[in-house]
Amino acid sequence: MKQILPFPSYSFRLSLLLCVPFLIIASGVFFLTRNYTDETLRVSVERALSDSLSIEISLVPQKKLPSMALAYTRSYRDAKTGAIYCLVSITGRAGPFPAVFSLAPAHASFISLVGLQYPKDIQRYGITEPLIHTWEQRLTAIIQQEDANQ
Repeated sequence: MKQILPFPSYSFRLSLLLCVPFLIIASGVFFLTRNYTDETLRVSVERALSDSLSIEISLVPQKKLPSMALAYTRSYRDAKTGAIYCLVSITGRAGPFPAVFSLAPAHASFISLVGLQYPKDIQRYGITEPLIHTWEQRLTAIIQQEDANQ
């Protein structure tokens, strides 16, 4: 005759006792630091644009880009000119790096990497020109699709 273990078993209760508090703490940290993270990213993009374009830019957060479900993206609009800039995570041979693209009405163009010592030297970080070109094409397609939907 089989012995039936009472549910929930001791090991299940112990795992639950250890996992639930961890998940609560991790969720709390995420929600408490979300605004700080968003502000830090916005300031980093402003600094990268100021260094690359040699002009002062004041960015306002914009809505999330469509068709970029799992990609790490943020989009910002310049408060003065209305130009839109997008921050995406590009993965090169040396890992993922944040990159800023300018989203013009008809074409997206790469500006620079963000938060690195040599933001224009993409080869140093294992990012190739074809990869940049692929992201420009992807963002351009999203812009054109969004324009067609409006």
